[in-house]
Amino acid sequence: MLVLLCLVVIFSFSGPAEAGEATDAKVQVEQSDFRTKLDSLLHKIEAAGQRGVGIKSYLDAYSGIEADYKAGAKPDALQQRITSLGRALEEQSARANYLKEQKLPLTSFGKVLKGDDGVNYGPFMADLQMRIRRGWHPPKLTESYNLMTLFKINRSGEVFDIKIVEPHTLESVNEAALKAIKGVGPLRFPEGSLEKTLDIEFSFEYNSSNGGVKPVGAK
Repeated sequence: MLVLLCLVVIFSFSGPAEAGEATDAKVQVEQSDFRTKLDSLLHKIEAAGQRGVGIKSYLDAYSGIEADYKAGAKPDALQQRITSLGRALEEQSARANYLKEQKLPLTSFGKVLKGDDGVNYGPFMADLQMRIRRGWHPPKLTESYNLMTLFKINRSGEVFDIKIVEPHTLESVNEAALKAIKGVGPLRFPEGSLEKTLDIEFSFEYNSSNGGVKPVGAK
């Protein structure tokens, strides 16, 4: 009888501790699994960026999820955000692949007209051209054309005062170019530049005999 009582006492003290250890182990597994999902999401975002997909907004959203997780948010509460972000990334990647497969004969060039203050505008223009190129979806035509545009960018990275030097006879061509320019902002103003605004010259070149997409370049 005494032995049985001792066993009951031992189990009464060891049970909660073991339960606590099991809970801790479960939490560690959940955290490890969530960390794996976060790392996988970041890898997918970076891979999409290498394929030409704009990923800044995805990186910002990822950073927000990671910050909330480090601040103590439960993985379950963040899972929906990860799922939604991953789904949106897949959809945009699919659209980018579709446009690439269309092999539209498009080329675009841009340069800074105002802003010659010794600052390297190369990275800024590369980002600008990539954004415009990604948002340019002109109608398919059997004729070639060069559409020259002028616009300004303020220190907040906003595009304004957009002009087409010689508009195309088809309004849909002009609208496609304007929409591509309007959709780029806000941009990060070039570091070190003292200019209040940048004057940009940007051309949209459509070559019907090209047969493929040329890389975006700067003059």
